[in-house]
Amino acid sequence: IKLYIMDYVKLLDNLPSPIAVHRIICDSSGKPIDFQYVYCNQQFAQLLSLSPDEIIGRCVTDLLPGTEDDPADWIGRYGKIALHGGSEIFEDYSQALDKWFRVQAHQPEEGFFATLAEDISEQKRAAELVAKKQKDYNSLLARARDIVYRFELQPHEHFSYISPSVMDVCGYKDQAFYEDPKFINQLTHPDDREFLKKMLYGSEDESKPFRLRWLHKNGLYGSQSNASF
Repeated sequence: IKLYIMDYVKLLDNLPSPIAVHRIICDSSGKPIDFQYVYCNQQFAQLLSLSPDEIIGRCVTDLLPGTEDDPADWIGRYGKIALHGGSEIFEDYSQALDKWFRVQAHQPEEGFFATLAEDISEQKRAAELVAKKQKDYNSLLARARDIVYRFELQPHEHFSYISPSVMDVCGYKDQAFYEDPKFINQLTHPDDREFLKKMLYGSEDESKPFRLRWLHKNGLYGSQSNASF
């Protein structure tokens, strides 16, 4: 690699960001099959739990066996940048390291690529945990006999959730409420609509249970106990 590139990269040596420069290796047909670490700073080395001296000069297939078969196709992805130029920002999972990374990659010169990597494994795991809890929560609500709904005023009036049990109570699918937020007002008994409005807009005491009469699709009103939480 040209000396001026190395001088430029080494200026970043003391930054907290994990930085590395790599040389792409191709087979006889020009297909990228490996890459060699030609520079990395201490922060990058820590991502691999190694020292820079243990990384620089080695190929990824030697340092991280199995990378060539990783579904993320790290070698192919970086090869396109090293050979054809451009830059890319992406997130992907490394099987060899069992970690998620957010990567900024670009071509400093033909045949090479530089990366700025960030370990985002904890964020990903936290997001997956939240998604799982939300899925479990939604599954619980979906099996509930009572209607559970969340009505939001911002950025516009809409139902962000209404349980499928609304079909049993009103005879209408939940989709009808998502499509028309005012549909609930049409189903509410005329004498109860003003109270419903106060509840939705927060001008009524939400700590006390209350009853509303909702019109079923069969034309009959049924009285439903409501509580805010």
